[in-house]
Amino acid sequence: MSILYSIYYRDDNVYIVHIKKCLDAIDILGGKRMRKSVKEFLTVQEIAREMRVSWKTVVRLIQSGELPAIKFGRSYRILKTDYQEYLKKRSIQPPDTTP
Repeated sequence: MSILYSIYYRDDNVYIVHIKKCLDAIDILGGKRMRKSVKEFLTVQEIAREMRVSWKTVVRLIQSGELPAIKFGRSYRILKTDYQEYLKKRSIQPPDTTP
């Protein structure tokens, strides 16, 4: 199960808000309402379960810089698009066997 969050930027600070049923959020910046798209984040445990590796392996990938992540306190969150891009980079193409 993935978790939906909305990212808010204000005064060079980033605010993350958990959204349960919304597809997008409204941010009030300078008295104006602006629509912000909701980004989908995955936890270390969700990625570990999907890749069938331990959570420590996922943390090592994050700490080495191979898998981009955002750190919240002691935990990490990974954008679903970053995870999908990581998998694309790591995929192996079969050799061309055409004569």
